[in-house]
Amino acid sequence: MTNPNKPPLSNLSSIAFELFRHWSKKAQQKFKNCDFDITDERILVSNLETSIKAAVFSLTKEEKVEKRSVFGYDYGFFLGYVQSNLNAFWFHEYVCKQMDIYKEFCALKAATLYLKQDVVTDIKMQNIYRALLKDTNLESFSTNVEVQYTSEKIINDIILEQPVHASPIVQSLENRQTDLLAKILKTTQPNYMPKLEKYFTTDTVKIMIDKHKPTV
Repeated sequence: MTNPNKPPLSNLSSIAFELFRHWSKKAQQKFKNCDFDITDERILVSNLETSIKAAVFSLTKEEKVEKRSVFGYDYGFFLGYVQSNLNAFWFHEYVCKQMDIYKEFCALKAATLYLKQDVVTDIKMQNIYRALLKDTNLESFSTNVEVQYTSEKIINDIILEQPVHASPIVQSLENRQTDLLAKILKTTQPNYMPKLEKYFTTDTVKIMIDKHKPTV
């Protein structure tokens, strides 16, 4: 357990390591085929610092001014935000990235990026694609591929910012990536984080809020 006698902000490294040990031990019980050995512990500290800054930024938004007048609100919000943020990030980084669905997403992304750079190869593939579709008794047959959207607004917003591709090959690859990304986002994220009360006192949280709150 972390040393309560250390200054609150100098103790973040040991807190990050202990939180990840607890988190990865719980995650390993569910995802037995995943490897949770890491190469750089400094990244864990950076993850914790990022979550802390994000928690303070969200807490100090104007719309939370009235809520913050309630005794204990800052402390509870801070702990809940950091716990949820770290759990979500570590689940994506150390569980989702080891899943086959994520590997397929990256493989399709690699193929897409390659074809966008190699126009000649893309055109050759389009010719093969259209030849395969010629075997039809239909008088009119479109070989175009429409942009696919999902029920996830965050994904649709990204799609709308991108240009529509004339290449049905590239568009098909990106549609499949959209489908996979939607499935990844819908993956249930169990909470493997311990309670943070034993790591952060009310005084510690107050110091962090003062340290990271936006300057006017």
